[in-house]
Amino acid sequence: MASSALSNTIGIPSGGDTGDVLTKTSGANYNTQWSPNTNKVCLQYTIPDPENRTYKLFQYVPVAFTLEDIYYDLDVGTCSLNVRLESVSVGGWSALSATTTEGNASATSNDSVAVGDTLDLVVSSVSSADMLSITIVGTEA
Repeated sequence: MASSALSNTIGIPSGGDTGDVLTKTSGANYNTQWSPNTNKVCLQYTIPDPENRTYKLFQYVPVAFTLEDIYYDLDVGTCSLNVRLESVSVGGWSALSATTTEGNASATSNDSVAVGDTLDLVVSSVSSADMLSITIVGTEA
């Protein structure tokens, strides 16, 4: 029996791209398809007393992923945020104003993180700021 015929017989469809995962399309036995890997990456940071400086979020990123969204707020005060990948600002994340109201932004460019990259956060214009919380969400490459 040819390998493609065997694959189709036991529920593993031919095709798919590198990195795709096999997913069930219904509760029926062997009803599967190839789908893009959509594993989410979630990075959570809390900086108790933010200062005007650069914070290293990752010295060496261990897994490749695409930056998607950032969520941020402070318990009190205000400050400005700039997230950088390899010392270059992430598009849409370079002039964020953190306040006591949760803010969010989507990455628009420079958003492909490779293994070994450095990710940092530049905090500036700090005014009585306390408890900076940041959540970065992405999709594994």
